[in-house]
Amino acid sequence: WDATNVWLKDKSAALTGKGFVFGGKAAVSDGQVTSAQSAAQTAAVAAGMVVTAVSNSGFSYADAASQSAKKVSYKSTDKYMVSGTAATQGAFVAVLSVGATVSIATNADGSVSYSATPVPTTGYSSGMIGAYNTAAGTTTLSVVEPITGQALPFLSATATSYNYTTGGAYVAYTVDGQNVSQGIFEGALSLGDSITVKGTGADLNNIRTVALTSGSLSGTVAAVTPGSGANAGAVTAFTIKTTAGAVLGPVTPAAGDTVSIDGTASTQAALVGSGAVGASTASPVSVGDQVTFSKAGGVQKFALVNSAPSKLSGVVADRVTIAGTTTLLSAGTGLTYWSPAGTPTLVNYSNGIRYVIDGTIASQTDFVAAATPGDYVVYQPADTTTNTAASLTLTSKPLTGTININDVNSATHKVSVADSDGDTVATLLDYSVVTSVFAAGTGSTVYTIDGTTATLAQFDAMVNRVQTGARQGSVQVSISNGTVTWALATTNFSAAPAIVSLTKNSSGELVVTFNKAITRAGSAAVGDWTVTGAGFTAAGSPAISWNANGTVATFTGSTVGTGAVNVVPANAAKAALYTDTYGSTVGTSSISATF
Repeated sequence: WDATNVWLKDKSAALTGKGFVFGGKAAVSDGQVTSAQSAAQTAAVAAGMVVTAVSNSGFSYADAASQSAKKVSYKSTDKYMVSGTAATQGAFVAVLSVGATVSIATNADGSVSYSATPVPTTGYSSGMIGAYNTAAGTTTLSVVEPITGQALPFLSATATSYNYTTGGAYVAYTVDGQNVSQGIFEGALSLGDSITVKGTGADLNNIRTVALTSGSLSGTVAAVTPGSGANAGAVTAFTIKTTAGAVLGPVTPAAGDTVSIDGTASTQAALVGSGAVGASTASPVSVGDQVTFSKAGGVQKFALVNSAPSKLSGVVADRVTIAGTTTLLSAGTGLTYWSPAGTPTLVNYSNGIRYVIDGTIASQTDFVAAATPGDYVVYQPADTTTNTAASLTLTSKPLTGTININDVNSATHKVSVADSDGDTVATLLDYSVVTSVFAAGTGSTVYTIDGTTATLAQFDAMVNRVQTGARQGSVQVSISNGTVTWALATTNFSAAPAIVSLTKNSSGELVVTFNKAITRAGSAAVGDWTVTGAGFTAAGSPAISWNANGTVATFTGSTVGTGAVNVVPANAAKAALYTDTYGSTVGTSSISATF
């Protein structure tokens, strides 16, 4: 029975949730049935979801519920399967690429199981068209994952751009089941259409058929390309966020297109507009409008219904970095926050925005002073056509999240706090300073640890235990009548130490991140590890340098090239040189990453 129980747990990510017990109670007791249910019935998070991005510390997949890419970070307690067989984290990471499918399940013990099915060597052979080019010499198209718009490998394990004129001497084209010439096929190509390719084209018995099925895009206007100068009120093109979630385009209205605006037949000129912003002749197209787009016989069709832009929400952060530029909340020039999809967002303050704080209309000055990390915000973009005014609505919340062990220093009383998605909402806050989170903090600071009042020194000591990997910690920071309370909740971090990610720094050196702080024996060195692949070299006498918290090791003097790299302790004796605060050693499992 123990073997059966273990098998059920190990295979939990691949189970369907249905099971049958044969033999009656004489053969299988009620207790055994209960144990089997506990082992087999897990809470599925996602099944057969498409991977849209891969990093050395995790991956993202298309999540239908949120209509966005959902991020996953590897943990030492995770369990892995590849094509239905139990695997190490390294083996799982090695086969994961954009277009692979994953199933994710939360087990009864709280651990997570991931099951991956790699992209076949032939890639995808059908899908939704997300981009195309019919110009001579660049006759290509791409198929995309419908929720995120991520291009998928097509007729290849890696290439996402497909030249539809290739595939042997025998290539045929169809549009909605009818044989057509290449020219008619190209005239019919449109975003939102479906494509299926079959056959090798090698001979008449294996004709390559490139079959197009007409489709359409329905959703909302995601972004516009405005005119300039005297025609700043015009819109020359726009992108569409589909009902599934992907943002596709831009689409460009042209003379002769079929247009309707709010249910009434119109023209391309009226859709594009002219004149200044706000003029009666300006384009009616704005972000958030409902739109349906299709194409037939080379003629585009636009159906626009003016709507107020969708509201955007998120958790206020003390800073965000967008396109390489970091904006601080404390600068007072804009509101910085993380969206539920993990997107860093900035809304610049202006006099045209209506400000609301906890249900009360407020001034811009009061709003700037009130916004603190951890608050909840809703942003309503403005829209002239529907007379929608811009607004920012703030709901005051305690700062709540987990302590980032890679960015904490108990000696200087500082912690960084991350939300449930792992996005940092507060960076190196000094919990000994009453105004570090709330400017209104005028009284004393109260500290609690696991519900018990503590001194600053005791709080430091527990933060240090989180910092060193002995415990895991989350914090909640609140204010009442000027008194600020830092509440620290901790749990025993008994998981074995393990590598969770591989990266390379700006010097091309290998950087290894562990799940918790590591105590290193004095003889620990690069030679303790076997590193293969990706042109890895360790010239001279390289050493291992560590960050202050003992969670990140840099192989100084090493060089990592392009490709896959694999890291594993040289042997069990070498692994024993690396321990956590409990004396548990790093395991001998390997981890892989692709650079």
